[in-house]
Amino acid sequence: MTDILHITDRERTQAAVIRALESARDEMAKRIPQWLPIESAPKDGTRIHVWRRHGTYPRQVKYDAQYDAFQDDDGIHVHGLTHWMPLPPPPPADKPIWDQLAEIGASDPQAWEKT
Repeated sequence: MTDILHITDRERTQAAVIRALESARDEMAKRIPQWLPIESAPKDGTRIHVWRRHGTYPRQVKYDAQYDAFQDDDGIHVHGLTHWMPLPPPPPADKPIWDQLAEIGASDPQAWEKT
């Protein structure tokens, strides 16, 4: 156990990095979509993930106003839906991790020491 009066610079840096990573984790957790009741799904043609009553697998569908139903890429109307969630954004095109961290304000190690 480290005496509080004798914390090394390395330990301070490690603690700062841990705080920054925890902060980044918490921020990323807020961005994770959650399953929502199908009644709240968009009906404007937006593509979404859906879950069926029988617990098969998530599928991508969009609303077909002509038939008042959701249809998949093959034009098949999917029934028995219980939940939906928005599709995630596409992955970044070879974006370095430091650039991704910068987008959430977690890329500056010197700023970590101030937190």
